[in-house]
Amino acid sequence: MIQKNRLLLISSAAIATAAMVAPVAEASSYTVGKGDTLSKIANANKTTVGQLKQWNNLKNDFLYVGQILTVNAGKQSIDSNKAGATGKQPVNAKTQSTSKTTAATNATSTYTVVKGDNLSKIAKAVNTTVADIKKWNGLSSDAIFVGQKLKIGEGKKIASTPQVSTKPSVQANTSKDVSATNMQTYQVMKGDSLSKIAAKFNVGVTDIKNWNQLNTDLIYVGQVLKINSTTSPGDPEAVFNPKEIVATDQKIDGKLSQETAVKNNVSAAGQAVYSKVMELANSLTGTPYLFAGNSPAGFDCSGFVQYVYSNAGINLVRKSSNDYFMIDTTIVENPIPGDIVFFKNTYIEGISHMGIYIGDDQFIHAGSNGVQVSKLSFDYWASKFVAFKRFNQVK
Repeated sequence: MIQKNRLLLISSAAIATAAMVAPVAEASSYTVGKGDTLSKIANANKTTVGQLKQWNNLKNDFLYVGQILTVNAGKQSIDSNKAGATGKQPVNAKTQSTSKTTAATNATSTYTVVKGDNLSKIAKAVNTTVADIKKWNGLSSDAIFVGQKLKIGEGKKIASTPQVSTKPSVQANTSKDVSATNMQTYQVMKGDSLSKIAAKFNVGVTDIKNWNQLNTDLIYVGQVLKINSTTSPGDPEAVFNPKEIVATDQKIDGKLSQETAVKNNVSAAGQAVYSKVMELANSLTGTPYLFAGNSPAGFDCSGFVQYVYSNAGINLVRKSSNDYFMIDTTIVENPIPGDIVFFKNTYIEGISHMGIYIGDDQFIHAGSNGVQVSKLSFDYWASKFVAFKRFNQVK
């Protein structure tokens, strides 16, 4: 996903220091050209990726040639081919967050994100909602990062700067505090219990029972449970070499800039292939993860994709996610169920994970807990997203 991971720190600076300008006639715009990414456009226009996504109601980093973007919501229109003409916006001191609050004050407080936090936990701790926190901080997704400073409240009384435990408490019903976009499904596997599943998703047993209207702790293999969480189970945490991140990002951007986005839908033959892809992929939900695995005995991410597509009629040679990204696929302008989604910097630098898009902001993939369905808007996957692509053999 294009540059988002590298720009989180830049985006956080924009959140920590609110900026305002006097209202003017109209917003400036920019027409996306070949090779453009959100990060390039943001840098050229002295803004952030987060602001661009907010102004243009973008749910991911995907762009297409000819797309018209608002690049400065508070300045007059500029020539779309002269990005960078705008200057820094003056800071309105009245909008700056305060680092400390006292009892019964109406000032906006700030909260510094710590490891293990997510928006729902923070919302519970300060007795507010995820939607309010996103509104106060101009967040277009649930993605947050350690060290980020969030504004809490607009005239809301808060006794002191909140401190959130990294372990959630079990409450009778907390689902109302969690964004509905975080709902996902989990298929019960052998050896599972509600407590194990709760630990995987960093939620409470009572929460799972409420979401699924369970009266007891009894579950069975193959049962599909609804889980409302910003956490994907077992997502790996890794420490990367910053120089390698820069190098691999340049390779990714270079490859995407050379491709002409596929604009048309697939043919009748392609639709038949995609129908089989969806059927096979869904039938394999719950298959365990196995490094280098490419059979129903166990899959890794690229092995799962290769197996599904090969059995749907597309002859794919077994390759890595990076090779499929660099050699065998082309970026697609309007993704449809059956297309491929790629991620970077999951366990190694660069393209390192892939899955099959199934629509409605979801994809199916061989994750660390086996073949499962996840949401692209989850903070983890949103921060790793690179692009939607299509195998060149699919016409």
